[in-house]
Amino acid sequence: MAQTEVSGLFQWLKFGTAAADTGTGVVDGGDLRLNPNLRSRFGIGGQQTRKGGVVDGGGAASFYITNTNVTLAQALLRASYPRGAITELELEGGADEWAIDYSTCPLVSGRIYQPRDDAFRADVVWGSQTPAAGSGSSAIAEGAVGIDDYEWTCEFEEDEYGILDFAIDINNNVTFGRSKDTVAASSKRLSNYYIYGVENLSVQMTCGRPLPIGTLGTIADELATDLGALFTGVGPDYTATLTLTNLAQSDFGHSWVDNNSQVLWTYTFTGDGQNGSLDFDWAETA
Repeated sequence: MAQTEVSGLFQWLKFGTAAADTGTGVVDGGDLRLNPNLRSRFGIGGQQTRKGGVVDGGGAASFYITNTNVTLAQALLRASYPRGAITELELEGGADEWAIDYSTCPLVSGRIYQPRDDAFRADVVWGSQTPAAGSGSSAIAEGAVGIDDYEWTCEFEEDEYGILDFAIDINNNVTFGRSKDTVAASSKRLSNYYIYGVENLSVQMTCGRPLPIGTLGTIADELATDLGALFTGVGPDYTATLTLTNLAQSDFGHSWVDNNSQVLWTYTFTGDGQNGSLDFDWAETA
């Protein structure tokens, strides 16, 4: 049956390491990408030739983190630092009678965050060496619950500062390429390798009370590069523990607000790409 017009009710996304067979829970953003990278060449006399370039395949997903999909968020982190392996995933998504199958997918970048008035979330962006047409399917039912903002305790340097939200951004600096090695006839326009560089990690926090300038070392002769934070979310079934180390302050903001709005302090920190700055633990709630 050919794909007919449908609503988002019929969309789905699955992932896994050996096969895309695990549900992604509540997905409320993102897209699927398959760019043929058309190459147009113009010459004198108005002459033109056109051919396809190296295919750019990948996608993005924004979802609420639960026990169903937590390993998708954790795949943003490499096995060790600075050169540890990045987990290769299989992802497939689409509508009921149509899909794109993405194979050999590292997570290029993403965000792990806890917004105000919402639950624990992640955004991930992946690229694929071997995208292909998939077959239709449907979403796997979500049977788990996440961790809401009121279930978190957030500390910075072992003290609490009325933290209202936090976000951890990770960029793995992944680049896909196509060498002139021999490949199968059906794969000539697909990437046959990818490389990744150092991890770039940054942390943003919004605080209701200011962090001490002396602790941050903002204007000291030596800027502190060993700052730490501990974010612990205790849900009904699972507990998330985000341990951040080796942080250095990289930005600060404090805006004037009207007489009826809360005064806020916003901070940005940069992680340590050589030794790593984030440990993301997920365990059953005791």
